[in-house]
This record gives sequence, structure tokens and C-alpha cells, in this order.
Amino acid sequence: ELVFLDIRIPGIDGGQFMSIHEKREHEAEVVVLTSLPRDHPDVLAAIGHGASAYIQKPLRRATVATALTEIGVLAPA
Repeated sequence: ELVFLDIRIPGIDGGQFMSIHEKREHEAEVVVLTSLPRDHPDVLAAIGHGASAYIQKPLRRATVATALTEIGVLAPA
């Protein structure tokens, strides 16, 4: 299972989502998508709660493929 998570979700932020996801012990890999820098508190919260990868927008095919390969969701080309 794979979840692409935008940090800025109406009504809940990515860190809150990840906290809920972590407590429910889901096995899905979560990839954070955001225009925020990696050191932003919301990004750090999502990573701290178990996000598997971080991709900064704008998305590029190669960047997404690299992140998915690194977490074992996509086989190396």
C-alpha cells in the first residue's frame, strides 16, 4: 500500500494525519508531497510520525521514481 500525502490538507495537517496513521499501525508507505522545505515544522512532524519519504513540489517523474525506489515500492530501473 502507498499513500501520497500533501502536508496542507483542509481541516488536518500532514503531521496530524501521520500521528493518526501511526497509531493505527498501518503498513502503507507514506510519501509526503509539499512545496515546503524539508526543515519546515509540518514536514518534520510528518517524518517524525513515520513518513517513508519526502518529495518537494513541483513533482518530477525522476524524483518520484527515485523516492519510490529508495523505500522499496518500485523496482530499480
